[in-house]
Amino acid sequence: MSKFSRSKLTSKSGRSGKSRSSYRSGSRRSGSRYEEEEDYEEMPIEELDVALDQVYLNLNKEQLRFNAWLNENEKDKKDKQFKKKKLKKIQELDKLREKIALIERIKDQKTPFYEKLPKDSAFYKHYMCILQQNRLEETTSKKVVEDRAVLINAAASIPVP
Repeated sequence: MSKFSRSKLTSKSGRSGKSRSSYRSGSRRSGSRYEEEEDYEEMPIEELDVALDQVYLNLNKEQLRFNAWLNENEKDKKDKQFKKKKLKKIQELDKLREKIALIERIKDQKTPFYEKLPKDSAFYKHYMCILQQNRLEETTSKKVVEDRAVLINAAASIPVP
């Protein structure tokens, strides 16, 4: 599992993994299980990591079940029912793989380009310095405006002799 667990998830949004009900867009019945559809586009990157890890775990479990089922039913390979069941199980595995591809695609879209760069490249270092400088400049200009307003109010409240 990822470094973010469901109960200890920390993100910039302050959401924990337990408040994911706001992302659910509905549920549908598939076989005997309920599968919940989630709106991955609305999730922060940290929660996408958790969802991706969960889908990978489900895929691994289903793959193991499928392999065990194949071994148990090896004698029935020529049976039509066996072929239909095998096809159905393969389609379920393909759905999980498609879900993984979807989550990875959304995660890639949400990740800023500079986070994809190697950390030791000259462009990355330069870009991060510029970002830091811009943030510092914005913060300083806001503080100057606030201090100016405070000083004007203070000057206005001082009586003239």
